[in-house]
Amino acid sequence: MKSLILLLLALIGNGCNGENFILGMIGRGITNAFSGETKESSDKHSNHSSSSRGLEVISAGLCRTGSASLQKALTILGYTPYHMSEVLANDHSELWDHVVKTGGTDGIDNVISAMVDGGYDATTDCPSADFSLELLERYPDAKVILLTRPEDRWIRSVAQMPPIINYAGSYPPFKFIPRFPKLFTFLKRLHCDHWKGCMLCDGHEHEFDHDQTNVCLDYFRSHNQKVRDAVKVDQLLEFHLSEGWEPLC
Repeated sequence: MKSLILLLLALIGNGCNGENFILGMIGRGITNAFSGETKESSDKHSNHSSSSRGLEVISAGLCRTGSASLQKALTILGYTPYHMSEVLANDHSELWDHVVKTGGTDGIDNVISAMVDGGYDATTDCPSADFSLELLERYPDAKVILLTRPEDRWIRSVAQMPPIINYAGSYPPFKFIPRFPKLFTFLKRLHCDHWKGCMLCDGHEHEFDHDQTNVCLDYFRSHNQKVRDAVKVDQLLEFHLSEGWEPLC
């Protein structure tokens, strides 16, 4: 059964025009759900040694800015990045849901402990990007990357998210695997409540409400400006993937 589901996801993913990483995240979550493993438990059986130094790189760039590519780049550079896919793989949705409920005022230390204990020393993608300044408070010497993307391309990519997320949280076989409904509940709270009504709000779980485009863009602009204002110039790299390896290195 597991092999059949993963094969189906692979076939769907081949036609998803760059959205394969979402389906890869789903596939990895299914694999771990069937095995009962999280990354932390599987690492106990590998040669991976957990970092005791904590977070060294914090990416403040929101989802759909190229965070999966940055995850791969940081991995090549020797880091172990925590991406949204790790939330599902490690069944961390409830930890993050509590952080979102409180607007980052409570629960962030539990999330950090889960990340660091799991051997992660860098972050990329939502939800860690949404709370990058809270992470920076705990690791003030970390390097910060503000991953950016042209607004028109970003909003087009964001508009593709609701039907995929909703499917993973609401339809068989996913809805019968506990971590998927938990992920959907958390993502709904993040993108509707924390993003000030951007998407996944009641009545619009299945599709993107294009009337909310300006709401999403306002959050995108506000978030990026808060990062620019809060992080020291010599500690911040504002980066677009088209710039290549040199500034990142």
